Amino acid sequence: MPETFLPPAARTAGRVVVWVLGLALLLLVFAIGWLGVRGYLAYWHLSAAQQKAPAIAKDIDNLSAAQAALDDLAEDTSNARSLTSDPIWQGAEGVPWIGPQLAAVADVAEAVDDVLDGTARPIASVAGGFGVTAFVPVDGRIDTAVFSALADPAAKAAKVAASARDDVASIDRTPLVTPIADAVDKLGGLLSEVASGTDALARASALLPSMLGADGPRTHLLLVQNNSEWRTLGGIGFIAMAVAILPLLRIGGMRLFQTESSDRSEKVMPRSHMVAKSIVGVYVGFSILGSLAFWWAGMSPFDAINHAMSAISTGGFSTSDQSLAKWDIPAVHWVAVVVMIMGSLPFTLYVATLRGNRKALIRDQQVQGLLGMLVVTWLVLGTWYWYSTNLHWLDALRHVALNVTSVVTTTGFALGDYSLWGNFSLMLFFYLGFVGGCSGSTAGGIKIFRFQVAYILLKASLNQLIHPRAVIKQKYNGHRLDEDIVRSILTFSFFFAITICVMALLLSLLGVDWMTALTGAAGTVSGVGPGLGEVIGPSGNYATLPDAAKWILAAGMLLGRLEIITVLVLCMPAFWRH
Repeated sequence: MPETFLPPAARTAGRVVVWVLGLALLLLVFAIGWLGVRGYLAYWHLSAAQQKAPAIAKDIDNLSAAQAALDDLAEDTSNARSLTSDPIWQGAEGVPWIGPQLAAVADVAEAVDDVLDGTARPIASVAGGFGVTAFVPVDGRIDTAVFSALADPAAKAAKVAASARDDVASIDRTPLVTPIADAVDKLGGLLSEVASGTDALARASALLPSMLGADGPRTHLLLVQNNSEWRTLGGIGFIAMAVAILPLLRIGGMRLFQTESSDRSEKVMPRSHMVAKSIVGVYVGFSILGSLAFWWAGMSPFDAINHAMSAISTGGFSTSDQSLAKWDIPAVHWVAVVVMIMGSLPFTLYVATLRGNRKALIRDQQVQGLLGMLVVTWLVLGTWYWYSTNLHWLDALRHVALNVTSVVTTTGFALGDYSLWGNFSLMLFFYLGFVGGCSGSTAGGIKIFRFQVAYILLKASLNQLIHPRAVIKQKYNGHRLDEDIVRSILTFSFFFAITICVMALLLSLLGVDWMTALTGAAGTVSGVGPGLGEVIGPSGNYATLPDAAKWILAAGMLLGRLEIITVLVLCMPAFWRH
């Protein structure tokens, strides 16, 4: 068969085709290898970043360590992004089947790098002063600079995180293989959390400076503080719970009420929960009347409401660091005296008075004793203070009346620094802090009725010594003082004194000076608040004391407010069994 020879042009064209096909095959192999190597390196960097991320959470309290970890993590995410964004990779994204896989990996790497570079690193760079300590006031103010500095980076971070979340959410999962689709879904959930968190941070950092007083004084924190005194009903809340809820649990609620208030009188209503409802009603009514009275006397509505809540609950918080000395208005001071006294009288007697027993208050020996002691103390100390200063007698009486009533009722308001009045007044105020108001009131302290009963017992004992064969009847408020009442008073008085002694000893072990330790323990257990001396006196506070000392004093306040024996009773298993 004769040989067939192709024309020279055809042979040249064939060789060209072969070279082209060979070159194309070579380029294809190179591209596959290129994509494989870079894809593996990108996967390695993303995996490394995933493993390094938990270390940042561990070092979050150490800013320098966390910043170094973020920089290391950012290097991995940046490398992964650059490995998946070259022209060959982008060109391969148009290839059927393999293209969507490559595009998804590139989008994931870009989203992770954007989030890290646009959220975590900028926020970490300005968050050195951010934390719980940033909310600690310094000289009565919270430094808002750290929150203001965080506002702009947080706002930008929120936008970056939201954009990254949307980009990942827009990836079509349909053509993706299962491992890549699962990775995209997992990243989408994480980015949603990041976007939500950064958005909340942006909103908070924008609002906090203004809320914390960057643009001027704010009063909402004061309202929360004073409201906390009032909404606990000044200790009456515990009584209301005891007489309204515990009976439903077959627990002797009224018996616990007697323990808390040391009140042995009969019930003013047949059902205990009705007592609680009536007490709360009286409490709210007095709060409203007090607010109107303070407003009428010259306070702003905000100050009037806060001081009424503080006075009726005998809590003592004021809206000013100067306490009531800020208002040089006699009417304001006398309204405070009246409202504090209202809070220190038995609330059950208010209920009895409203139910028709018009003389329930004036006939009660507690009320008579408390009011009588206050008036006598006002006159004696007021005259002495007037004699020692250049004040008008009425002004001296007003200063004395407010400070004495505040200490006796354990409220804690102050009109000037009474520790500067001399040694006589200093010692007298220390003694008055133990007296307290009446049982069944919002006041703390030992309570006036115990001193009255002690006087009756002392008088009876002296008469018994003079007349050994005489039968001496011991009565209080028309009720016979039996051995059980006497024993309960002695028990309470003993534990009250022991609690103060132990607390003072513990405070002294912490390095607190003896006057601060003793008067601080007495002031917190009695519920007065201020102690004596330069540290915790009327013009001082407890801020400089060690943290351990504050915990001890806080425990003392709880014990004193619940009159100690109540806490001991609640801790006994036998109480809950019966």
